[in-house]
Amino acid sequence: SIQPKKSEIYALKAHILQIWMNADPMVRGMQYNYKTMDLFNKASQLNPENPRPYLWKGVNILNMPGSACQLLDKILCPHSLIFFY
Repeated sequence: SIQPKKSEIYALKAHILQIWMNADPMVRGMQYNYKTMDLFNKASQLNPENPRPYLWKGVNILNMPGSACQLLDKILCPHSLIFFY
């Protein structure tokens, strides 16, 4: 079991789920993406100074399929397209 207050463990587990998603992203993406994001959020809440949850969460968002990214752009930052195009 994961020990409470150990943000690095949550970040590592989420990163492992990212690796599993990369094996077959169209099938495993829906299965693991929400779990991954929840673990990254938990890790960043436990230790806001730990850079790894933010880094890998960003990598996860940037590597999402186009339709999912467009939805996230509208939700998270409607002006974020300016920085990527």
